[in-house]
Amino acid sequence: MGSAADQIFQCRTCGTRVYGPEKVQALVSAHLDAVQAQREREQRLLEAEREYLRDQERRRLEELQREADRLELGRKRAEAEILAAAKCAWPPCPNDHTMTSRYCSRKCTVKNAHAREKQRREEAKVR
Repeated sequence: MGSAADQIFQCRTCGTRVYGPEKVQALVSAHLDAVQAQREREQRLLEAEREYLRDQERRRLEELQREADRLELGRKRAEAEILAAAKCAWPPCPNDHTMTSRYCSRKCTVKNAHAREKQRREEAKVR
């Protein structure tokens, strides 16, 4: 093995002993290579995690965009229904209804009532 004077390096943690300057240099090089490899692995893991998080964020934003588009489409449909519903219930009348009635005026209400009554009488004759 060698004498104590030849011993150059001894690890107090693991008990490794290295004799000779060449072996110490090889041990240090191997340790530096291992540290560098570990850093590279950690860097790759961090980059993979960042990519995963970016992908998750992109998916979340796409989902939010789809939801916003769906809501916008729903809003447009609701506006179209409101505009369609804003017309007077008497079909020939082009006016918008009032806030408190389905008809634009009392005149259209009466016209519609008369038309319904006329239709009921005609249906009663057919039966």
